[in-house]
Amino acid sequence: GDNTSYSASHPGCNTGSSSAYSDRYGTDVRLYMPTMKIMGAHATLTFWSCNTNTNLAGSNSVLISTDNGSHFTSLWTTTSLRGTWTKTTLSLDSYLNKNVIIMFRYRDSNHEEGGHGWYIDDVEINVPFEKSFVVDGNWNVASNWSPAGVPASTESVLVNAAATIPSGYVAQINSISFGENGSLTIADGGQLLHNNNGV
Repeated sequence: GDNTSYSASHPGCNTGSSSAYSDRYGTDVRLYMPTMKIMGAHATLTFWSCNTNTNLAGSNSVLISTDNGSHFTSLWTTTSLRGTWTKTTLSLDSYLNKNVIIMFRYRDSNHEEGGHGWYIDDVEINVPFEKSFVVDGNWNVASNWSPAGVPASTESVLVNAAATIPSGYVAQINSISFGENGSLTIADGGQLLHNNNGV
């Protein structure tokens, strides 16, 4: 099975109007997320799921690959099928700064009466930010950051104001993201190093 074996517009959902869903009994169905690089100092995968026909044998699991899908390692497997929406949070800290593929796997035994159903909704990769740039001005001014202090090379930052890296200054971070009001200007002679790469 592959992504096409999940219904992408099933009306059962935790929020919104649809969710991914599979109930193909006697099958091994796999839903793949796009390849992504997990940045930051910490990261988690969260999703909501729910089952139907919980009396029927089957399993749901989440796996991860770091070699473009050649091999997968289990992150989570159901211990029981639940008929109510349940939130699951999984740590991705072991996969920081790596390119990964995450797979949701549905497996069911061959039942003449059908298989259990698995809804998946509200899937998110969460990377907390240690620092946020909140005041227009120079990157190397501690009071422009919340909490106060120029970020270290191990920290992930959110730029939510107009930041400038001045000439002659080398800023070092782990990863960078931008809010709606965020921008970054690097003056001649300034430099930003993130994850061992220069900008």
